[in-house]
Amino acid sequence: MTTFNDENRNTPYHKLEWIHFAIQEAMNGNIEELNRALPLVEDLREDLLQKIKESEDLKLTVAAQAVIVHDYNEQQSELKQLREATVTNIVRVKDKAYVTIP
Repeated sequence: MTTFNDENRNTPYHKLEWIHFAIQEAMNGNIEELNRALPLVEDLREDLLQKIKESEDLKLTVAAQAVIVHDYNEQQSELKQLREATVTNIVRVKDKAYVTIP
């Protein structure tokens, strides 16, 4: 009879092999192995869900960084334009001066 020891319990490959074995046993009338296989399915499921979450978190982080870089680049471009601009006209409206830049 196939046994499932703690040494190979941690690899996804061996978990799948054990689940495969348990399904075959159930098809032959021995459903006892299904009870031992269910926690393995749950482990694989949790691992996959965690990887999906980490992937989504990474995508959000990369997207946020892209927005920050884009905003920074726009601000730098606007500052550069302001530094290079020459004042062509100063308009006074109600004691306030406004500068127009070409």
